[in-house]
Amino acid sequence: MDRALFIEERLDLAGGSIATDIKVHVCSRIISHIWAEDKLAERSHLFDDEGKPLPGRDPDYPREDQALPLTPRLLDFVRQAIALAPRIAGDLDHVRVDFLVTDKGLHAGEICIYTAAGYGTWTNPEIARRMERYWRLEHSAYLRQPRHGIGHLYAEALRARCAARRKMESEGCPEPVSTAK
Repeated sequence: MDRALFIEERLDLAGGSIATDIKVHVCSRIISHIWAEDKLAERSHLFDDEGKPLPGRDPDYPREDQALPLTPRLLDFVRQAIALAPRIAGDLDHVRVDFLVTDKGLHAGEICIYTAAGYGTWTNPEIARRMERYWRLEHSAYLRQPRHGIGHLYAEALRARCAARRKMESEGCPEPVSTAK
């Protein structure tokens, strides 16, 4: 096998002046929320799907005195990320599309399917509600594909569970709490 060396260009992140990262949470092509952070200055800000600031912080920089200043340049980068992220996310059910921010613009970062190892928390409870509203299992790629054998049985059971939950939500009933131990 031939050996190869891959070297990436080092990016000078815009920390201290704009942000270092912009992370866009996308659920089936719908933006749930955006998280802009400046890791160098330990500041952050949350945004809705239109780029409007949301109250609260992210789990890394939770205090209000750690709010990232809302500058026209930051808001422009957030709008650019909003335009790009759903196209990058494609048909994935949930994905976080990350961008690195330099003085020259946005650069593709990483795409995270399972963010914060599934333990993510937010100081704004609206973030969890938005993700629940947009990340619908009944629209998942898994359920859109034909399944056979045990996969078919599982998909049918999941569809039935999703339909029962939708019915309960439409009737204003809370979801039953499991008593299984």
